[in-house]
Amino acid sequence: MSRTLGAWGRARRGTLLRAWRERLARREARAEDPPGLAPPVLLDALLDSIPVGLFFIDRALRYVRANRVLADMNGVPLEQLLGRSLWEVVPLLADRLAPLYQRVFATGEALLDQEISGVTAAAPGERRHWRVSYYPIRGPTGEVALVGGVLMDITDLKRGLLALEERQGKLAETGQRLEAILETAVDGIFTCDERGRIQRANSAAGRIFGYVPEALVGRDVRRLLARPYRRELVRFFLSEEERGPGREWEVRGRRKDGRLFPLELSVGEVRLPTGGRLFVGTVRDISARRRSEQAQALFVETGTLLAQSLELPTTLKNLAEVVVSHLSDYCLVDLMQADGVLRRHQVAAREESRRAALEATLSWTITPREGSPVTRVVRGHEAEFFAPVTPAWLDAVAEHPAHRALLGSLELQAVAILPLKARGHLLGLMSIGWTRLPSARLSEELEIAQGVADRAAMALDNARLYQEAQDAVRMREDVVAIVSHDLRNPLNAITLSASSLLRRVDVDARTHQTAQRICAAAERASRLIRDLLDFTQARVGGIPIQPAALDFHEHVRRVVDEVRLAWPGRVIHVTTEGEGQGAWDEGRLAQVITNLVGNALQHSPTASAVTVSVRGSPGGMRLDVHNEGPPILAEALPTLFEPYRRGTGTGERGGSLGLGLFITRQIIQGHGGSISVNSQPGDGTTFVVRLPRHPGEPLV
Repeated sequence: MSRTLGAWGRARRGTLLRAWRERLARREARAEDPPGLAPPVLLDALLDSIPVGLFFIDRALRYVRANRVLADMNGVPLEQLLGRSLWEVVPLLADRLAPLYQRVFATGEALLDQEISGVTAAAPGERRHWRVSYYPIRGPTGEVALVGGVLMDITDLKRGLLALEERQGKLAETGQRLEAILETAVDGIFTCDERGRIQRANSAAGRIFGYVPEALVGRDVRRLLARPYRRELVRFFLSEEERGPGREWEVRGRRKDGRLFPLELSVGEVRLPTGGRLFVGTVRDISARRRSEQAQALFVETGTLLAQSLELPTTLKNLAEVVVSHLSDYCLVDLMQADGVLRRHQVAAREESRRAALEATLSWTITPREGSPVTRVVRGHEAEFFAPVTPAWLDAVAEHPAHRALLGSLELQAVAILPLKARGHLLGLMSIGWTRLPSARLSEELEIAQGVADRAAMALDNARLYQEAQDAVRMREDVVAIVSHDLRNPLNAITLSASSLLRRVDVDARTHQTAQRICAAAERASRLIRDLLDFTQARVGGIPIQPAALDFHEHVRRVVDEVRLAWPGRVIHVTTEGEGQGAWDEGRLAQVITNLVGNALQHSPTASAVTVSVRGSPGGMRLDVHNEGPPILAEALPTLFEPYRRGTGTGERGGSLGLGLFITRQIIQGHGGSISVNSQPGDGTTFVVRLPRHPGEPLV
């Protein structure tokens, strides 16, 4: 700033001095002075007309001559200025000015463009700024007799320049902050003109596209996009409509090496004061986000496929297919046997010709041995990756020459062996192979593969547990069926012997009573065995139904009469309504009626009555069995018809296996019907059975 003021001062001073000399020359060239003006008066008028301070100082540093501009600057009237010293006129500046005058007197050399700041009487308390030049005035003998000076008040200029410097400093600071923001931004930021030429790009933009930022300047931004997306950007640049914040796209970017990648692009427009248009864009590489979304989609697909079946072969097949569809070229699944040997259960290959070769290994077993990569994974339960696959690695993995030959024919470049672990147990191994070296994002691919393996392990473990449960159920049902069947013969013998005793007339009353108890106990045991057999049939293939023509009303009355014999003293009301003809399984229907009525008698007060209502309609038959007494607990209702569910009270008679209602529902469903229950405090409990009249008819 000092250099700027100095240049300006010198130019201004030179102009004033030239004007002064020209005026003096013109005055001296005239033949005579203007009337009424003597030469001293003329000089004073000339000095006062110049808009800068002019003065002469003698060796005693007293003012010999000065103009009114200087007097006004010092705040001292001109009449009081002449003959007074510096210390009398400008006491606050004198000590700083005196050495400058003395230097000119001593050296005889001018001092130009000296900047002085301070306070004078003209503006007490206000600091002002001046620029002054000192010139030696020599006498007749050549010595310096006086020092002349030219003084200019530059306070306003100084303040303006200071303000300008302050604004420039703030602008520079703002620019530095903006630059820091641009350079530290994660997203790429660029500006371009109306033709799409990039004018500025930050480091992130260069990094995203694979350039140094300077290399992007001047490049057409559309060339950084895949071809299908360029036209839309052209329309955006050419449109004259106001867009506000701009437009966003998900596009495919093109890196310097030509590779395409998913890109999020946002472009906004700024109208410049000059009438031009500036476009500001941001870009974000969303490759990682897309990979994450694809991985999540793969996990969802894997979970869905693996959850479709609990059958082990289906689960393994789905696992291998999803792996070769999304991750690798090969997939092998080996499960751990009880003896510690791995047995291959599933293979898959992206190329069908390779699959046939791999299927030959399904009969192979793998015995973990020292030095084998498979052994390390089995023992450490940690995945291992091998790339590139070397002949030595193939030799270490191969179980026998045929295995080695097969591995060599697969042209493997990389292999990953992943443990299938669930609930702390190693279930087996999943081996995946590539015929090419995986991408630079190998760690991500392996992480995804491990995620698939973990989900597969849970599915395999669930399938294993399901298979074990199925085997256990099947074994239990086989045992129940065998035992039940074998118990019928001794029970029949017991029943026949007891019945024979009851028919004899030569037995005493005590023996007769004992025989009756034996018959009753044998009957209950027979019912239990029948329920067990029916339950086994229901779980295996359903209770067989053999419908035949039957009068529903008459059949209900007959069965209820039989129940009354077993429950002497209890009241059972039977009402019938409508048409009762149809086709049902007489024996199975008798089981339904006996179970429901017996259940109602068992769970109701002895003094209360049980009501059996039958109503026929064009849509079918309805059977209601109602009893009084406490309602069924609400928490028991959802599982009331499940096997092995027993009521909380048993009334007069002994308990059961809890199979009666389960078998009842199976028989009703076998007829194409339905059963429901309504149990409310104060209203008792009602079981409602609905049956179509004939097999295959819809239930109305």
